[in-house]
Amino acid sequence: MSVAKSELFDRLPYAIAQLILDISRSEEVDHLLIMSRLRTKRVALARQVAMTVIRGKADRYTLQDVGDFFGRDHATVLHAQKLIAAKMREGDPGLASTLASAFRTYAAARKEIEASQDGLSELVRAGSRETLTQFQARQVAAAADGRASK
Repeated sequence: MSVAKSELFDRLPYAIAQLILDISRSEEVDHLLIMSRLRTKRVALARQVAMTVIRGKADRYTLQDVGDFFGRDHATVLHAQKLIAAKMREGDPGLASTLASAFRTYAAARKEIEASQDGLSELVRAGSRETLTQFQARQVAAAADGRASK
């Protein structure tokens, strides 16, 4: 299970992987269990939260796309959305906190991606042969130098 799920997790878009890691920390569930077929209450709820956040913030992903991320079909994603909405109407404070954190994590990861894409566009415009990874490493080093000089 862990090798196949680990490979599946490694292929996820960055923002979605970060979201799943955040939810796994807040719900104290291993991120690979969220990707698994396991249906215990705790794991299923973490998976349903992830599906709901992805659908709520990422208009470009269809129900089937989100289901594919988790090895599920579109009906499972729709059920997850309805279930989370019902729990929110009941006023579950723990769930509200988890959702708020997950939405923030997903938004921050999307901004990080956009910044990287802006950096890549800058490299392409300049005709640089530097790769995006090299560019990002240079940015991290520059930020570390800035912190060290303070």
